[in-house]
Amino acid sequence: MAASRQPAIVAAVETIWAAPVVLISARRVARLERLGQGTALLQLLEALRRVRRLPRLLARPECLARAATRLLPWLPPRGMGPCLKRSLILLDLWARCGVEARLHLGVAGGAAGGGRGHVWVSAPGFPPESGGGLETWSG
Repeated sequence: MAASRQPAIVAAVETIWAAPVVLISARRVARLERLGQGTALLQLLEALRRVRRLPRLLARPECLARAATRLLPWLPPRGMGPCLKRSLILLDLWARCGVEARLHLGVAGGAAGGGRGHVWVSAPGFPPESGGGLETWSG
């Protein structure tokens, strides 16, 4: 087998292995988001952090994050921007792994920036994502 094909095969196997766990988290995010229409973001974040931990064999945050990113277009909830959807799913997944993640919101030009924003998560021991020079809020 050619060495150039090995990373693609590893990524495919990793995604297949992690897909059920990622789908459970995505469905939980969709359910909480649907039930909490009109509630504060902070309440949604607290609900996402109250989860049962995964068994140690499944608690692989980096692997779950990569799988969530690959599967993102097909995951619920619908009608949500990709960075917000990914961040909420990662908050749920990483809480299940015992990782203390933070959600960051960035808005271009401050609070009155005119609609350009980004959402990402960070956690100790994980490489930070970039906010793209946006003013940020963390929670």
